[in-house]
Amino acid sequence: MQQPNYAPYYNQQGYYPNNPYYPQYQSQWPAAARQTPYTHPSFFPQSSQGPQQRYNYSQPPPGSSVPLKSNLKRHGTAPATTSATPAVPTQTPKRRKRTKSNPQDPSKVAETTQHEHQRTSSNTKAPPQMSDYPTRTFLSLSGSDEIHIENISTYAMNEIRATIFPKWPHGMVLDELKDLKWKIKFSGSPWNTSGPSATKAWEMLLALFTLFSRRGYSFQTSISIGTSTPRLVFLATEIDSSSHFFFAHPLNGGRKITFIDPPTRIQLHLFPYLQETSDLSGHIEAKFDEEGTTFSIELRQGLYTAHSITPAHLLVETLQKLEELNVQLETSIPMARKGPFAKLGFGERPEFYLFKAVST
Repeated sequence: MQQPNYAPYYNQQGYYPNNPYYPQYQSQWPAAARQTPYTHPSFFPQSSQGPQQRYNYSQPPPGSSVPLKSNLKRHGTAPATTSATPAVPTQTPKRRKRTKSNPQDPSKVAETTQHEHQRTSSNTKAPPQMSDYPTRTFLSLSGSDEIHIENISTYAMNEIRATIFPKWPHGMVLDELKDLKWKIKFSGSPWNTSGPSATKAWEMLLALFTLFSRRGYSFQTSISIGTSTPRLVFLATEIDSSSHFFFAHPLNGGRKITFIDPPTRIQLHLFPYLQETSDLSGHIEAKFDEEGTTFSIELRQGLYTAHSITPAHLLVETLQKLEELNVQLETSIPMARKGPFAKLGFGERPEFYLFKAVST
């Protein structure tokens, strides 16, 4: 069978015979170029080896001899390469010797260390030392059987032990000095202000105040009034060798005032002076004990007296007459509570007025 005679795909001039374009334009494109398959133009030049392979940056690229920083941190040395290209042998990194930024002379370093040691040891607080002549001394009565004296000299402690505390017949159970605070605890309850030994407790306290005065310490003020143990402050002043100290103890809501160890002129003249006042004349009475160490002034019992004269008025008139007799009110000292609930903070709390009679 005879094959049909088709026209060649290209003629001798290299274009279609029925191509409407002119040969001068067709000749610009050679036949080899027209046979090359079309590729899209790109701004990035293509490698002759074909498309490049994408690598994961967590691993070193093939053929690289530089290890990753993360491998250096973990192992301290560069890992061996697995590429076919021989890697450059790595060297162990050399460590730089640690040097001091401020080199000093060894003798100066030792001297500095010695100063630092001395400065550190100076931070340790030494226990406070007792002064031979303290300017202020504090005294307080705690509970029913303790007395606290702060900031006192050793000489004063020895004198008080020898002359004052032996006046209490039941002795002591504690004698302790800690941080300039001297704590003494007596056997029994001297601050209860009752019982057969009450007069001994008053005598001991009055002897203590007298000793302070004889050694040049006078009462200045009271602090911590709101607490159960107010502190009496004694200031170093001039020696007082003639003043006489005594107590006044209000009872029955202030309707009766008992004076403990007053000087003789107070026993002789106080009651007559109060009787001369127009307000108290005929409304008061006095009672003296057989020993002569105490006496009391009391409002008479009666309907008229109970309504006309108050305990406050009796106290005001008494203080005024005592001032005329050269007697000064120093302070008020609260004593231990009384009653079955005294330990719980309930019950009556006796109060003592401390007076100082100045010699005339």
